[in-house]
Parts: sequence; C-alpha cells; structure tokens
Amino acid sequence: MNSKKLVAVISAVIIFAVLLASCSLKLPIPGRETTTSQTETTAGPQPDLSIWQDKYEEFLLGIINGTQSVIGYELELDECRFDIRAIDSDEIPELLISEGSYPGSKVSIFGYDGYEIRLIGSLGTGGALNYIPGANQIIIDEDLEEQSSLSINTIEEYKLKESVNITKLLRDGQEAYFVNNEEVTESEYEQALAQYKTDGAETAGRDMYELKAEYVYPVIEGDPDSISTTAEQTSEEITSQEETSSQDESVSGFETEIFTESITPAINYSQEAVQ
Repeated sequence: MNSKKLVAVISAVIIFAVLLASCSLKLPIPGRETTTSQTETTAGPQPDLSIWQDKYEEFLLGIINGTQSVIGYELELDECRFDIRAIDSDEIPELLISEGSYPGSKVSIFGYDGYEIRLIGSLGTGGALNYIPGANQIIIDEDLEEQSSLSINTIEEYKLKESVNITKLLRDGQEAYFVNNEEVTESEYEQALAQYKTDGAETAGRDMYELKAEYVYPVIEGDPDSISTTAEQTSEEITSQEETSSQDESVSGFETEIFTESITPAINYSQEAVQ
C-alpha cells in the first residue's frame, strides 16, 4: 500500500469516527427526554387554585389581627365590610373589602392567582361599586353638579383596566360630551350611554358583611346564613347569662334578708338579758 492510499484510509477512518461521535451525541438516551421534560414541567412551585378559600381566610384574619397590610394604610375595621363576588368569569371569585361609607371611600378588589393574594385595584364611591356578575364589567356611575360620567372597568391580568368612559361636562355654561376622551355629539353620547347602561348590575359595598373573625369562615366557605344563627345564639347566651346573674343577685339578697331576720331575735334577747 503506497503512502497516498494509506493517507486516504486514515482520513476515511478519522471522518467515520467523527461522524459516529457526532451521531452518538444526537441520539436520545432512553429516558433522558422524558426526564428533562418532566424536570422542566415541575421546576418551581406550581399554582394551586384549589386552596383559594384557605388563602382568603388567612388573608382576612391577618387584616383583623394587624399582621396583614392591605393597601398601604391602616383600615378602620369597624367601618369595613367584605364579601366574595364573581366579577369575572374564571373559577375563583374576587374578594371585596369596602373601606367605609364616607363619599371618598373605595372598594378594594383582590384575586388569588394560584400563588398569592393580589390587589387588583380600588375604586367606587361611598364604599360601594356596581358590577355585572360573571361579565367582567365593573361600573362606576357618578352624577355630580358639573360632571356626570359612566366608566366600565375590566380585570385584565389581575389589574383594573378602564375599557369605556362616557362623560358629560358643563363647560362655559354649555354641555360637552365625550366618549373615551373623544368629543362627540349629544346623540352619540346618548347612544353610547344606552349601550352600556344595564339593569343587570348588582351593588357590592355597605350591604356586605362586617369584617369580624367569626364571619370570615362562613362567608368564604359559602355558608353566610350561619352568621345570623351564630349571632342569635350569641344574643341568647348573653341574655341567659344576664338572667342567671340577675337570679344570683336575687338569691343573694334573699339569703341576706333571711340571715338578718334569724339573728335579730337573738340580739334582742341578749339585750333583755343584760337589762
């Protein structure tokens, strides 16, 4: 074999070895792909939507106990009301907390994303807001002396987004009309208003439940009717305790009277004996 043939053979062997090594790197190892895929799928904590009730209860009790901040400032718990309402169409209802009844008070809306409780936003007037159940529409309808407006807000990625704004202003003695910040005619304003005004809206606010620890579990677990029963039982217990206390006082007074009458003759008798 001459030198040229030898070089050719060696080159062929080297090329074959390189190709074989390259193919062996690309060939899947049994179980490797499945393992990698499973690792990527299970990497990190997975969202658990099934425990939303536990999370809401823990969150509310934290507010009551003072260990949970809600919106960056302290709430007057005696003024707060809460409830769960299905504002959008997903499987987890939103948690609503009304701050108070004064005109500037808002309703804070919270949601659970499978990991944590998130503040979606705060809006409303007088501690109340209107919404269409399951339609993802929160309606803010304000009618002031120089301005009236109707805004439709939706929940997008756990944030509030204003989708429609219809406003009438009194400007230089004349009425001006706007839809989504664009000036329109009165007729266009009325058409837009009629499109979004609906009788299907519900109000959430001061009609909700007092923010008390004993109310948290029944409301979140879907058994708010038990709250009135609990309240009645508590009232009956207090009345019973008062009656028992009153009876004890009567018995105590009766015993004192008997004891006084029983010792009075003995005292008189002793005085007569001394005389």
